[in-house]
Amino acid sequence: MIAFLRGDLIGDDGEAIIVDVGGVGYQVLPSAATKGALPGSGQVQMHIHAHFVTDEPLRLYGFSTSAEKGLFQTLIGVQGVGPRVALAILAGIEAEELVRAIATGDVGRLKQVKGVGGKLAERLALELREKILA
Repeated sequence: MIAFLRGDLIGDDGEAIIVDVGGVGYQVLPSAATKGALPGSGQVQMHIHAHFVTDEPLRLYGFSTSAEKGLFQTLIGVQGVGPRVALAILAGIEAEELVRAIATGDVGRLKQVKGVGGKLAERLALELREKILA
């Protein structure tokens, strides 16, 4: 399992980046916060979540901190939240505010995130409250 990458940033197509690690180019889908913190070129390092679904290619999701990676992994544990939705949630609300909204059951704030409707916001607040507070 790939858990961490450090290498040279050699490409960015707007959605994914390419990280050259020892001559092997890894395509990584970074979170919005991670992408915003990346240099234009040079060496980068990131925590990786490797996601595999049957009949689809392995996808690598990159995060600048292990805490953001952990929050992503917590989000995808909720029914109806896949990696793309989890990235959209992380892009629509800062991690600290997301944790606060879940911990306090602020469904209204969660619904403000693009792609999160009422049912999903309620599910996030209900299913993740104890995990977030632990």
